[in-house]
Amino acid sequence: MHILSYSDPSDFLNRVEPVLLENEMLNNLPLGIVYRLVESFKYTVKDVHHDGPLPFMAVVSNDEKDILILVKTTEHLILYISEQVVNDEFIAEACSTAIQYIVEQEISVPSIIALRETAFLFAKEWNVITGQSSEIQMDQRIYVCTQVKDLKLSPGIFRAAEFRDIPLLGQWIYEFAAEALEVMSIDRAIKLAKTATESSAIYLWIDDGEPVSMAQQTRPTLHGAVVNMVYTPPEHRNQGYASSCVSTLTRNMLRGSYQFTSLYTDLSNPVSNHIYMNIGYEPKADSVVVVFK
Repeated sequence: MHILSYSDPSDFLNRVEPVLLENEMLNNLPLGIVYRLVESFKYTVKDVHHDGPLPFMAVVSNDEKDILILVKTTEHLILYISEQVVNDEFIAEACSTAIQYIVEQEISVPSIIALRETAFLFAKEWNVITGQSSEIQMDQRIYVCTQVKDLKLSPGIFRAAEFRDIPLLGQWIYEFAAEALEVMSIDRAIKLAKTATESSAIYLWIDDGEPVSMAQQTRPTLHGAVVNMVYTPPEHRNQGYASSCVSTLTRNMLRGSYQFTSLYTDLSNPVSNHIYMNIGYEPKADSVVVVFK
């Protein structure tokens, strides 16, 4: 069992894309991240630095097949085990190989995101090798939608975010991150709002001229894309604004070039899970965020 790390996202994509496309719907997270890395590095020239730390991209394989794919651009290490690998001993060995490399290279891994069983197998090996403990930070569910259900919309209109919205969106993204237990500065939140607005990726539900809910279209893959950053401030909740915003955005995406849309939910929030199923999202798999201490 051996590990190969990559510095060029295009080379990494060429290696892992066939494996990740085994299940494009469930692998929207690693696929979307790698596609975005490829695009961002296209515009990186010798006198322009890539925005943020260099990503960690690696593949663990044996002589026959790729077993474990790893990619890290934030504090989370994203993991995927090939669907062709069903032997837990193989998987444990692949995880051990990856962890030993991570430790030797002094790569910081505060947390991981993976399908539930993959995360638990990796965490078990991590605990043995590093001596650290682990705990679940968030139980997640991956939903996919191919057809939006008829839904009565709340009063208001749907529109793309505009530059005048950026200060408000920055505050909302900051609050959204806090509710999701993500550490984010207000400056970073405003920067994300500006980038999303410039790329026409973030959308608002407007009632009586006032923005009341937001949702973002992100991480496109070959046949789908993700809806995330769904947020309604507390004073506007329980009025159907998030449902209206997400259902309209999803319908527009499916009427365009996408065959499916997907999203992640926090299983501890039954309200949001119920909302998405009412829109037409169907549960496909469970994911988990595990933190190491």
